Amino acid sequence: MIKKMLDVINDLKCGPHRETIFGGVDVVRYKPNPRTTGYGTGSLAGHTDLNYYYQAPHVEFFHCMENTVEGGDSFWVDAFSAITEVREEKPEYFDILSRVPIYHRFTPPGTDRYVWSHHTLVTMLGENIHQINDNPWSTDTPLAAQSLDLETRKLWWDAYLYYRAKVEDQSRWIMRKLEGGEMVIIDNWRVYHGRKEFTKTARDKSVWWGHCTSIGTMFKKFC
Repeated sequence: MIKKMLDVINDLKCGPHRETIFGGVDVVRYKPNPRTTGYGTGSLAGHTDLNYYYQAPHVEFFHCMENTVEGGDSFWVDAFSAITEVREEKPEYFDILSRVPIYHRFTPPGTDRYVWSHHTLVTMLGENIHQINDNPWSTDTPLAAQSLDLETRKLWWDAYLYYRAKVEDQSRWIMRKLEGGEMVIIDNWRVYHGRKEFTKTARDKSVWWGHCTSIGTMFKKFC
């Protein structure tokens, strides 16, 4: 599996493979009593990955190795479309989401260390939307509360909830239950990914993925 995924990265020439704190390829498989949400049976809200790095990987590869559970459909959302609507409808919300940085933190299970960074939700390149950084599980809200005044915090949360309502509108989603052998490649700076809840009805029912990332400097040329 690992060789196959790395071969795809090399063949597409979309930038060097990037290791993370999860290793070269993160094998995501159901575990009882998981320490992280991705290994459980619950739904995963749409999000971008690895926002606790100062540069989140641009391209992500998800290789479904086996999927025999009930439910667990994957979905993807174009975040640029949602935030563009915010920009048009609520300029003051877009302004604060593109101006005020929020902290992200992740502590690997079983360790006493953490990875930490800060980003604005919307990163701009001139007047153009360049990148979205949004992961509800890694957002360090206590630190954000300490570093912002009350009025700014309130406006930021009003803006964020307005934006998230658009992202969570299922009419925007592309949804598919992936089968073993299928691979999805996404732009992690633009496209949210998530998963519906699934049911593991027997010991032989399983779902597992290989997940790896690339810096992705060439991704937009063939996207």
